Amino acid sequence: MSGRHHQIRTRSTTAAGIMRDKRFQRGFADARAGLPPCFDDDVVGQQWGYERGRQFAVVAPRNLKLLVNGKLNPKALAAYEKHLAEGGL
Repeated sequence: MSGRHHQIRTRSTTAAGIMRDKRFQRGFADARAGLPPCFDDDVVGQQWGYERGRQFAVVAPRNLKLLVNGKLNPKALAAYEKHLAEGGL
């Protein structure tokens, strides 16, 4: 090993973009269902979105739904934006 580390490419996104991602939604659903993390599951793939969803499920009000009629719940978006502003992942 050369000791040289490469960073992964990053891109700008929004809170809504993060929350619309299927991995975020799966992490949120798994955590709310009390399931253990499935980081090795091929369906999850990139773990950042999945872990963000799991973390948000823990800090969000228990009765808050992520989606309403298949669309992102504006109340969930506002809560996630507040979570991010307070230093959350």
